[in-house]
Amino acid sequence: MRRLTLLLTFFLSLPAPACEPGAMPYAGRVLVVGDSLAEGIVQYVAREWNPEMINGARHTRGLARFGYFDTLASFQRDIAAHALQPGEIVVIWLGTNDGQFIDDVNKISLAQLSEAETWRAIYADRVRAMAQTCVDHDLTCYWLTTTASGYSNHTAYMQNIANIFREELANFPPANLQLIDVWDLRNQYQLRNNKTHPSRAGYLEAGNRLRDRILETQSLCVD
Repeated sequence: MRRLTLLLTFFLSLPAPACEPGAMPYAGRVLVVGDSLAEGIVQYVAREWNPEMINGARHTRGLARFGYFDTLASFQRDIAAHALQPGEIVVIWLGTNDGQFIDDVNKISLAQLSEAETWRAIYADRVRAMAQTCVDHDLTCYWLTTTASGYSNHTAYMQNIANIFREELANFPPANLQLIDVWDLRNQYQLRNNKTHPSRAGYLEAGNRLRDRILETQSLCVD
């Protein structure tokens, strides 16, 4: 909570983008989905655009341990519960919890990390299912890759996950799925003390990349 408060304080000091002549402010809602990475980006979205925001980010979420929390089912419930409409925006940022074995909703282990091909196939299937949900509901989903970690073994897992995102999400319509690559944040910005999250500057850079991509595909600004 303290981290989020500091981020919010920082972002509140930044100027908001003004509408260019002829541009229409984004009037829809923004659903943010993901783990602790997404918790940080929530504050940027709130400050930059001040939309009606649905916060589906929780630090424990991911696509590996469905026996602990089924992120895909939760995503689908959020869409239904809030009756998201075609063209509304979803921001997805997750993966930092997923460098571990994969299980199903009944807590039955499906693959260990050492079973690389099986693990990848199951994880990729879950990525595709999340992306297909965006297509099925005609939502505009902006999906950020994982970032490198301060731990070499964790970085190897995160690199694998980032590659899965790149390979699988390239097969979906750009109107519904936009991939934003933030893998290099580790190289540009010092990580926080826990070595798994970007610094404040790193979150700002990720947010700027998200903003720039949305501006390329949406008339999003502040009246």
